[in-house]
Amino acid sequence: RMGSKAQVNNIELFTRGPLQNQMGITTDPLEGSGGIVSLMRMQVGADPNEPTFDDDGVPDPELGADALGDLIAFARFLAPPTPVPLSAAAQAGEAHFEALGCTACHVPSLPSSRGPVNAYTDLLLHDMGPELADLIRLGDNSNALNDFRTQPLWGVSLSGPFLHDGRAATLEEAIVAHAGEASESRDAFLALGEAEREDLITFLEHL
Repeated sequence: RMGSKAQVNNIELFTRGPLQNQMGITTDPLEGSGGIVSLMRMQVGADPNEPTFDDDGVPDPELGADALGDLIAFARFLAPPTPVPLSAAAQAGEAHFEALGCTACHVPSLPSSRGPVNAYTDLLLHDMGPELADLIRLGDNSNALNDFRTQPLWGVSLSGPFLHDGRAATLEEAIVAHAGEASESRDAFLALGEAEREDLITFLEHL
């Protein structure tokens, strides 16, 4: 079994939204909005009960139901990356990460039906400032071009370049690009000494 209907639909939303918004791939809904909690519905740009479409000349949907179902099943059973045991420097960096307020959005652990999930995200949308804005609207606020879902940080050092459009070549560049609601934490990071910043980056590289 793939899981409960609510679990499948939540993953369907997280799959179909990025397929269209980031990759330009259109799909029809498999199950729609049944069982979707309001928190999850805010994370995608399309109505879960409606097919997505574009005008690129390729017949819609560009990804059929079988392939979409396989992709959702694959995502459903992905295991989280195994973190590297923290070195002394990484432990110091973890303390800085918390002291700077990074854990307000990059929440270290979330509860789940299978126990704690150490993904370092709150899965919520936050205003990251106009410099990161793109043309993708998420949720019910049609003007929220600055809003981004908090990126999970597990395995983050393996996923560069960083940020939604790959503009940051390093983790430090990604941190410095934070603005909006993250401005205070970013400024506090910049106020750290070089060794302290390196420890924080080392911590991220262990996730």
